[in-house]
Amino acid sequence: ESPRPPILQPFAAAAIPISRFSETEILDALRQVGKLRPEDELNCGGCGYENCRAFAAALLDGKAEPTMCVSHMRKLAQKKTNALMEKSPSAIVLVDEELQIIECNHNFAKILGPDVEKAFKARPGLEGVPLQEIAPFYSLFKTVLDKGEDILNRDLRHKKTVLHIDIFSVEKNHVVCGIFQDITKPTIHKEAMIHKAQDVIKKNLETVQQIAYLLGENAAESEVILNSIIQSITKPELE
Repeated sequence: ESPRPPILQPFAAAAIPISRFSETEILDALRQVGKLRPEDELNCGGCGYENCRAFAAALLDGKAEPTMCVSHMRKLAQKKTNALMEKSPSAIVLVDEELQIIECNHNFAKILGPDVEKAFKARPGLEGVPLQEIAPFYSLFKTVLDKGEDILNRDLRHKKTVLHIDIFSVEKNHVVCGIFQDITKPTIHKEAMIHKAQDVIKKNLETVQQIAYLLGENAAESEVILNSIIQSITKPELE
């Protein structure tokens, strides 16, 4: 009998060929994922390719999609988060386990005073700033970080304002978010509306009184005129 051929045979690994594209085409593909400069090419391998240029070639080949770029998707998510925070009427801040600010919006800087607001304009987001250096209520964040228990629906007096606060864990013991609403201003507006309403009521009462007076005066005058007419008519007959 002839010897049986071996079942397992060695095969040499063959590299997957990468399509060759011009430098302009590669750069255009890199721009699709927000890589505009050489330093933007992190070559992290999160997309499954060896480096960013190999990923760009795969994009051009139709073998990859922009959403596969982890750093690009992270930047997009960050931009959306920033936009939502800035559009929010509330004051919002995110801090890490070291009580350093990850991100905050302008309204948060505003409630802390003009100095912090000025710092925010010079450094939007205040990333890396220790919360304890600018916010006297930083201990509330530390409590949530240490215990992992949220602080919700609580009112806090800060300077001349009253803040309604919600502080909760985004990543337990690592990232905490604080949302603040200044409820002093609505109170002031409410009081102003009450005073305005009282003024309107007072003016209405004065108008009603004037109308009543005028009606009464006209009635008296009418009575005098009518009596004169009656007298003028009945006088000859009486004579």
